[in-house]
Amino acid sequence: MKRSVAIASSAVALMGCQSEMPLASNAIMVRYEVRGTVDEKQVLSNMVDRNHYCSTSSLPWGHTQSGIEIPQGPPTFQLDFDLQADPAKPGLSLVAFGYSKGMTSHSDPADDWIEANAGGKQWIGHGVERDPGFTISFTFAADAQSGSFIAHGLHPGSLGQPADMTSTVDVAGSWRCPLG
Repeated sequence: MKRSVAIASSAVALMGCQSEMPLASNAIMVRYEVRGTVDEKQVLSNMVDRNHYCSTSSLPWGHTQSGIEIPQGPPTFQLDFDLQADPAKPGLSLVAFGYSKGMTSHSDPADDWIEANAGGKQWIGHGVERDPGFTISFTFAADAQSGSFIAHGLHPGSLGQPADMTSTVDVAGSWRCPLG
């Protein structure tokens, strides 16, 4: 309980810091704090590119090579800050399935996704594993170009798959970025 209160307090503090640092119009800034097995804070910024971006579009699932048509994915908010880098380097990825324009809050731990690099490991939380200890919620500005998140119960792993279900962290943070 004490860790949840601390991470929630950190989320509020991080949300308040969103407008402190001036950013170029084509830059992304992410702040996040990890608590639990690893305790770490990160403040990251970069120009928007293919490894650092935010998007509010449906995932392009389209057609497969077998010719079977797969419907377009649900509307989605996605943020990626160099997650594919070495886990020893900071990185973060967020996906909020079912996001729609103008939405100001969202929580769907069965489908939403977070991966964060901290303490030399990649920490993963998503509904694919149906982990009852995993929760995530988002707060969005009306234009989704800024917001905050809080997630509980991430496990270490790699390539999107948790590997050690005994270690956990909670992650809270905020972002500012232009939508691509």
